[in-house]
Amino acid sequence: MEQAAYSLTAPVTSASEVRNQIYDIRSLALGPPLEIHMLVGTRFWLMAAFALVSLQRHIDCLLQVHFYDDGTLRAEQREKLETLVAKVTFHNRAGIDARIEQYLPEEKFPFIRERLRNYPNL
Repeated sequence: MEQAAYSLTAPVTSASEVRNQIYDIRSLALGPPLEIHMLVGTRFWLMAAFALVSLQRHIDCLLQVHFYDDGTLRAEQREKLETLVAKVTFHNRAGIDARIEQYLPEEKFPFIRERLRNYPNL
């Protein structure tokens, strides 16, 4: 399955590429991109890749994806995910942890912080 993920190709990577497709561009409603947020890591990057390619093939706009790396994503996995959609932003674990500390300090939000320690995918 992992080898299959590396051979995935993006159906559409830019608006100009869409215009070069064989179907009539007037049938597409190219508006603003659809913004998607996904938690991703080494264990689940394959599902993210297949979901994005499948979604892009069935919608009439481009995707803008925010990946939240759980700290386990490898460089080659990240590079492959970057090729699948038009606009990609990666948020690394250190940045996520800093934002949690900034907006959810332990002394003000002890229950939420305890849940994050015991169930990190919140």
